[in-house]
Amino acid sequence: MLLSLLGNIVSLIIFLHRPSHYRQSTNSAFYSSLRTRSTRVTRSAEDEQPEIASRRIVAKQDCDHRRGMVTRVNFALPHYSGCSPSSFNHYLASLAVSDLLMAIFCIPFTFTQICLGYWPFNYLLCPMVVYAQLVMVTASSLTNTAISLNRLVGVINPMRRKRWNTDSFFCRTSCRLVFIWGVALVGSSVQLVVTRVHTELGLSVCQEAWFGDVQSRGIYTVVLFLVIYAGPLGVQGATYGFISYRLWRRATPGERIRSMEDARLKEKKRVLIINFTYEIYKILIF
Repeated sequence: MLLSLLGNIVSLIIFLHRPSHYRQSTNSAFYSSLRTRSTRVTRSAEDEQPEIASRRIVAKQDCDHRRGMVTRVNFALPHYSGCSPSSFNHYLASLAVSDLLMAIFCIPFTFTQICLGYWPFNYLLCPMVVYAQLVMVTASSLTNTAISLNRLVGVINPMRRKRWNTDSFFCRTSCRLVFIWGVALVGSSVQLVVTRVHTELGLSVCQEAWFGDVQSRGIYTVVLFLVIYAGPLGVQGATYGFISYRLWRRATPGERIRSMEDARLKEKKRVLIINFTYEIYKILIF
């Protein structure tokens, strides 16, 4: 559990970090080189013949003009920095948040009940823990589904990301994540009503109690199965299957060297095995 906490915290820092030193150092190095060149031109122009000096001055003016153009472009397009995090990092950060909250609020209580065989905590914590657990599982499942759709769009139309404005693109990603967490929070609120601590054989147990309403319990179970497991599994299986098919049938431009083709074929097989193993793992876990 401690390793899970540490890993998720590090993941959040990495996914949400936005470094700016690269762009600043690149611009400062470029400007310093321009200043150095213009200074050399000015000093050498004073010691040479008038015709050569005039050429040097023209070159210096052209250099200053280029520097002004670069400055205007940087002010006009500040959001096209290569160091800004992509929208994919926001999805990964959402997964890290759900795993982190699961490790903090759910695993200790559930593990304690399994080890002791009864619920040793306050009765008010029982519905809250089950509710938080269902929220994290739902958010994680829906986020993985959104990631698969995001990857599918990137494979089908990779230039679509470039045509969008960066701010609107991140706004759309944020809206999707808000919708995912909203569905998880609202859909899991049933657990706050039906989950209670009951006494069985002299031991307190935290579990669902539908008070004899078998039909409502069956409907709720089927809906959870479709939303959390069957639906996301079908979407992810279809998207990753199509992505694997596109990668397998893709014709790589360039020279068809036998060794390079064999290496690409091995990489395609590895991607297929990873996707298949991931889907089997989800089936076994849930």
